[in-house]
Amino acid sequence: MSSSANNLARMRWNDVQYQSGYAGFLAYGQSKLMNVLFSNALARRLENSGVTSNSLHPGVVRTGFGRTASGMTKAVSWAANLMAISVEQRAQTSLYLATSPAVTVVTGLYFVKQRSAQANRIASDEAAQERLWALSEKLLAPWLDSAENTQVRANQ
Repeated sequence: MSSSANNLARMRWNDVQYQSGYAGFLAYGQSKLMNVLFSNALARRLENSGVTSNSLHPGVVRTGFGRTASGMTKAVSWAANLMAISVEQRAQTSLYLATSPAVTVVTGLYFVKQRSAQANRIASDEAAQERLWALSEKLLAPWLDSAENTQVRANQ
């Protein structure tokens, strides 16, 4: 699940977790770009396996997102809520990708309103995809090591 916010995003490779200079809307956009990057990397890894990986923009949904935000995020959220769709409408593209025979072999694409669309140009950069994959593995390593050790101890 991504968002059209991915299209305006840039990667802050030196500070992907926004530990300094946090800006809510920029961090959100980057996180949605990372969703598309990761989905595309996964699609390549699953190629010819019968499993597909696509990303999508569900539409701007009436969820209360941004209600407690400030600054630009609050302003954008307020304006977007004026044109927001229902949660039921939001599910349409997800359901389409999960159930439609028309996309059973389609992988590595970004969808809006049940149609393939253009994501941020960075999303198609295989080097960026691999960089994010490696960074994800690095960030998850302590947790995975801990979970693996817990499972080993449980099996002893």
